[in-house]
Amino acid sequence: MPVNAGPEYAAAERKYEDAKTIPEKIKALEGMLRVAPNHKSSEVLRAGIKSKISKLKQQLEKQKTSKKTGHSFAIKREGAAQVVICGITNSGKSYLLSRLTNAKPTIADYEFTTKLPEIGILDYYGIKIQAIEIPAITQDFNYKENGPMLFAIIRNANLVVFLAKNDDELEFLRDEFNKAKIRLNKKRPNVAVKKEAAGGINVIGKTKIPHGRIVEMCRDHSIYNGIIEFHEDVSTEDFEDLLDTSTMFMPLLVIRNNFNEFDIERIKEQIWNKLHLIKVYTKTPGKEKDYPPIALKQNSTIKDLAVFIHKDFLHKFRFARVWGQSAKFAGQSLGMDHALKDNDVVELHLK
Repeated sequence: MPVNAGPEYAAAERKYEDAKTIPEKIKALEGMLRVAPNHKSSEVLRAGIKSKISKLKQQLEKQKTSKKTGHSFAIKREGAAQVVICGITNSGKSYLLSRLTNAKPTIADYEFTTKLPEIGILDYYGIKIQAIEIPAITQDFNYKENGPMLFAIIRNANLVVFLAKNDDELEFLRDEFNKAKIRLNKKRPNVAVKKEAAGGINVIGKTKIPHGRIVEMCRDHSIYNGIIEFHEDVSTEDFEDLLDTSTMFMPLLVIRNNFNEFDIERIKEQIWNKLHLIKVYTKTPGKEKDYPPIALKQNSTIKDLAVFIHKDFLHKFRFARVWGQSAKFAGQSLGMDHALKDNDVVELHLK
């Protein structure tokens, strides 16, 4: 047992040693991770626990796949982005969805009203965003009957929204997402892993993780030959997350429900800002701008806009005239590489 781990960690470790089934072992390891020291000298310990959890979950998934019968459900993606609304039972998810979108979910004051995902379309100045209400998150949600399927829907989204009344609910939700290997509001470590056919593990860049530990961790993930390029120094725990390809890094928006009326317009704006998208209007020469606008990723260029409209526009492109924040003056003539900003109006001129 590590120094200064404490009695809680010792108790959790005993539960792991006594565990008989894979789910029991995973639950015990997750308990160990929760109470393990969280400082620099404990990074190797925490990474090792995560590695064990990862391997056991892979075994569990193989077992589920081999025994899988019946049907599953999937949601067809619509609109410029997909947002999932999550919370515990009676957190107000259905009411929020009904206010944000055209959906009419069942709303009641008893537990577990929502049995399956509810879907609606949020309109943000003409941009359509798909909003999905996930059934109430409960203890060990990822191990429940529909848990893996519902987390698969969450993983496919562009943004997670937590609706919670207090910090305890937020901590509970974060813990359940961590168990499902979804890291919220945390950027992916800037480390490149390139597998090779031979040559062992070669490390490029500066890192405080010992070379032997890197080799050991790579082998734990069946990487025996490769180039590991560190563009930033990361902790052992973060490197473990990176090596585990099932780990997701997703943006999170927290909405507090104090049982007051929601400020819907403000929430729509918060969702839009978290999605890191921009609205761009097109126009035909001599006419007003077209509606609705087009949603593009932040820092998109005129070239990205042209490709979005029609790939042939690249070959026919002459120049574009731009009105808005990105132009130095109204109607400025610009080339393909010009970066656009929110609410720009673009007039494409073709050959």
